[in-house]
Parts: sequence; C-alpha cells; structure tokens
Amino acid sequence: EGNRIRITAQLINARNGFHIWSDTFERELQGVFAVQDEITRSIVDALKIKLAIAPPVRTPGSTEAYDLYLKGLYYSNKSDEENLRKSLSLFQQALDKDPNFARAWTGITKVWEQLADAYVRPLEAYPRVKEAASKALALDDKDAEAHCYLGEVKLLIDRDVAGAEAEIKRALQLDRNSATAHYFMSWLKLTQGDCDEGVNQIQEAEKLDPLSPMIIDSAAERYVAANRLDDAISAGKRVLQVDPNYIYFDSPLADAYREKGDLQEAVALYEKAQTVTHFPSAGLAITYAKMGRLEDARRVLNQRIEKSRQQYVAADSIAAVYVALGDKEEAFRWLERAFDEHSAPMFYLACHPIFRALRSDPRFADLLRRMGVDPAKALARQKNP
Repeated sequence: EGNRIRITAQLINARNGFHIWSDTFERELQGVFAVQDEITRSIVDALKIKLAIAPPVRTPGSTEAYDLYLKGLYYSNKSDEENLRKSLSLFQQALDKDPNFARAWTGITKVWEQLADAYVRPLEAYPRVKEAASKALALDDKDAEAHCYLGEVKLLIDRDVAGAEAEIKRALQLDRNSATAHYFMSWLKLTQGDCDEGVNQIQEAEKLDPLSPMIIDSAAERYVAANRLDDAISAGKRVLQVDPNYIYFDSPLADAYREKGDLQEAVALYEKAQTVTHFPSAGLAITYAKMGRLEDARRVLNQRIEKSRQQYVAADSIAAVYVALGDKEEAFRWLERAFDEHSAPMFYLACHPIFRALRSDPRFADLLRRMGVDPAKALARQKNP
C-alpha cells in the first residue's frame, strides 16, 4: 500500500509439516534490505542454533539498483556472449543508480571472467576482472567473491599460485558458505594436480549452489579429470536439467562419454553443442581421431584453426586435437601459444585426460614449472586409468 510493504514468512519442517515459526513484517519500501536481514535473524533465533553466516552484504541505497543487479545476476549464469554482455550492461546500470553498490562491481568481475577465454582474449579480459574486483573491495573489503576473482587474476596473469591461494583462503575465512570460493579452490587444486581435492571442493560448491549451471558444468569437468566418468555423466545431465542450452567451451558430458568409450553418444552431444555455440568443436575432432576418422578430425581441426584467425580461440584446445592425432610437436607448439596468451584452461594441464600422452615429455614439466606449479608434485598425484 503506497510506499509500504508487508512480508509474511513461515518456517516449516519439510519432513513432518510441523510449523516452527512465522511472522509478518511491515516496513517502508526503502527499508526492504533491512527486512531481509531481520527475517534471517528471526529464523536463526527460532531455530536456536548458531549458523556460520557470511558477513552481511552492504545493500544498495536504491531499490532500482538492486533490481538491476538481480537481473544482471540472472544473465550472468548464461553461457553465450550475448547474454553475458547483457548482464554486463545491467550491472553497469545498477552502478549508475548507486555508484557505491559493491556487489554490482563484483557482478562485472564475474562477467568479464566468463567472457575471458571463451569470447575475449585473456590479456584483454583479465585486467578488467582485476579493475572491477579492486573497486568492489575498495567499497567492501569483506566481499568474499571479489577476493576470489582477484585470486584468479593472480593465478592466470601473474602466475602467482601462492598469492591466488591466499586470496581464495581469505574468501573462505570471510564466508565459508561461498559457493564461488569453493569453486575457485577447486580450480586451484586442479592447477596443482590434486584432482581428488578439486572434486571435493566442487562438490561443496554444488551443495551450496545446486542450481548454478556453471558450477555443475565444472563438476562434470572435475569428474572427467579424476576419471570418475559415471559421476561426470550424472553431473552433465544435471546441467541440461538446469539449462538445456548451457554450453561453455564444449560439452563435458560428451567428454565423459568419449573417455568412457561411448564414442557415438559423444559425437551426438558434440554436434548438438556446435549448433548452440556455432563453433567447430575440439571435442568432436578428438573423438573423430579416436574413431579412426582422421579426415573428419582434420577437417574440424582446420575449421577451428581458421576460426582462430578471425577471433580468439583458446590455443590449448587446438593442441588437444593434435595430441589425439599423435602430433606431439604441433601440440607443444600450440601449448606454447596458449601459455603466451595466458589461456585459463591451460591451468587444467596436469589433470586434463587428453594431455596424459605428453606427461613423460620434459617440455610438459617445463610448462607446469613456468605456470608456477611444482611439476614433480603435480604429476606424482596423477592416477592413470
């Protein structure tokens, strides 16, 4: 009514239907953010338990800014460039309404991180990630997610593994229930060759945010890296349930079927992915090579190389196809290019199943070393299927 709102909240035990708590809150519309905090505190009091709750997020002074932020958050969970750039615009509009809204800067950070590698050159995107994360932290130094993205810049651009780990650990200290922090810790563990802990961390992330297609998609990738292929297939199917059109880079579900030996199913999924991304699939070329369809593999590979002359294509994906074709020299040539371009997927190198064939080559260990990873430790952790 007018500028006043009424919110009724109930807490019910889902197992037995028992009514635990309810209350009604009437406030001015401008106080909607304070009401959120008040409801949370009331529920905690009703449960009579002590929860590990993150530090309260500094809420914006404008309801319009918050509305724009929520819309931006929705589009930031898509995988295509058009929706990611729409998200970027919405976060910027939120900042236009409230320049001190730290979470909008964190949103911008997230989108540039998603645009990097898939659509934008890393050396163009990650300086923007760093700038936006730094602005978010200048406004709110307890923003756990902003610390994560700053850590990612330290990992990918500075190749400072210890510095990246410190930022992610700081994020977990601030909010141990941050799905984003567990997601990035998972990434860091894969970088260090610890596939099992990478899986543990992404599982924790998915528990905390079970509807994030990005996190579930990453879980499928981690399971493939750990050779837990049935788990990878289950995760890949969950992604499709959440968002049937979510394809970032390529299909980890198809990767899982390929590694399991179900090559026809893998081909079907890679071909479907191509219709969504309009991009020649490296995974499809690798699968063709495994099937002995070398002419088809080279055709898709050449399409991908041609695409790389027109726009950014992660060079390590081309290297992976050369590995499948048995051409180690070309594989290392493209891996060197990926290293120079600071390609993010390069940091899966130690765990990536397609690169197993290169592990015994001294150049492989040298690449890991230059990325800031201890090759002896990383390679000692690997389990061959």
